[in-house]
Amino acid sequence: MKRSFSYSKIFTLLSLSILFPLLFAACSSSQQFISTRPVNSIKIDGKSMDWEGSLESFPKEQYSVGFKNDDKYLYLCFITSDRDKIIKIMRMGMDVVFDSPNDASKNYTIKFPVINPGLFRESVSVLGPDALQKEGISLLFQDMLDKEFQFDLIQNDIMNTIPLKNNENIEVKAGTTNELFILELKVPLASTDSSFPLGVLPGEKINIKFETVPSRIAFREAGNSDQNAPGGNSGGNARGGRGGGGRGGRGGNNQAAASGDMGGGGPVNMSEKFSADFSIQLSK
Repeated sequence: MKRSFSYSKIFTLLSLSILFPLLFAACSSSQQFISTRPVNSIKIDGKSMDWEGSLESFPKEQYSVGFKNDDKYLYLCFITSDRDKIIKIMRMGMDVVFDSPNDASKNYTIKFPVINPGLFRESVSVLGPDALQKEGISLLFQDMLDKEFQFDLIQNDIMNTIPLKNNENIEVKAGTTNELFILELKVPLASTDSSFPLGVLPGEKINIKFETVPSRIAFREAGNSDQNAPGGNSGGNARGGRGGGGRGGRGGNNQAAASGDMGGGGPVNMSEKFSADFSIQLSK
């Protein structure tokens, strides 16, 4: 993935002089991170307990991230307390883009949740008319997540539909609370027992991006479920999977710069894109 930079020599020298042990003041559009080795095991369950004290917060954007790795796997956690981001993710899914500097052919994107209009309407009908109100929306989103059984993996313009329980040693899980959306992933580094290794080793670098895809679809909590239903789900070349498990260990602090909850009123601008880029130095 190519990125363009336009910084003066003075600014570059100043930027290079300001280094932090975990998060560096970067000279690029990407935040510079050092992944850390797991101390305690991490269960990929869409919960944040295993990441306490291991996250770096971005209060202005109302999200936190964490990265850990061992010899075989990379572990990621993304948490946001921002209502608009949560609604966008739940309506359109989130893309996690893995960009390896070693082998572009191994780059891929994981998209999760894989939401479809029928699932949204089904959850609304089960939970009743209060599902789109402030008090019920977190229950609606959790109900939708509980019904997810697959994720999309796009590599070389081919979409692979993979079960959450698979043999590819990839784990993806998301959860919601009244204040937070939590996404956890475990992906293989250079494993030979997966069709989708990242092709990087401990001590090397990898670029990772979290982003939402813009849409013209509007969202209003108090609206009609048919009006709020998102557009069609993306298709592609289906591919079977295989399965795995994983764990991880340290970072910054704070769960998510959380403030408020995902309720509230007013429409969400679904056409506004969210994107956060990170350059990760894997721990040896």
